[in-house]
Amino acid sequence: MGNRRASAERAQRAAEERIAFQNWTAPVGTSVEVTRDLGDKFVTKTRSMPWKLGNGTPVIMVEGISGGYLLTRVRPVSADG
Repeated sequence: MGNRRASAERAQRAAEERIAFQNWTAPVGTSVEVTRDLGDKFVTKTRSMPWKLGNGTPVIMVEGISGGYLLTRVRPVSADG
């Protein structure tokens, strides 16, 4: 039963990643809120458009973090908060 649950969770995560990648329209330089691994959040700006890693995971570059960061943990924020 655990394998079935893990498989369902992977499928859900893949669907969320696919949707995030397909719906991303914000240009480079957009203000975004980033959720780090431990749940803390901070506002920064994008340095790239999203791309997919070899395994299909969508990532994006943001100021203050080296390399690509999971797109599902990045969301555009409005200029007024």
